[in-house]
Amino acid sequence: MFGENEPDHFEALMKEIYDVIIDMYEQDYDNGLLRLRAVLDKATGNDVSVCWLKRRTTWIGASQKKGVCHMLANVNTIKSWVLVNG
Repeated sequence: MFGENEPDHFEALMKEIYDVIIDMYEQDYDNGLLRLRAVLDKATGNDVSVCWLKRRTTWIGASQKKGVCHMLANVNTIKSWVLVNG
């Protein structure tokens, strides 16, 4: 759908979600589930207004934003839901 010379809009979405959640992610929590819930809540509450995909399509909803958080963990952009410093 996008041309080869277009910027990677998904990468832009991932960066924007990261920028939104990182402060919440780095806070202290009693356990990983509390961290996960706080981060997902923060991600879904953001409009991701910089992301072209959100502005020009209806593809980005709460489920997709949550999925991006898990993708950030999968590629080690954020380390773990349980052990932030581990």
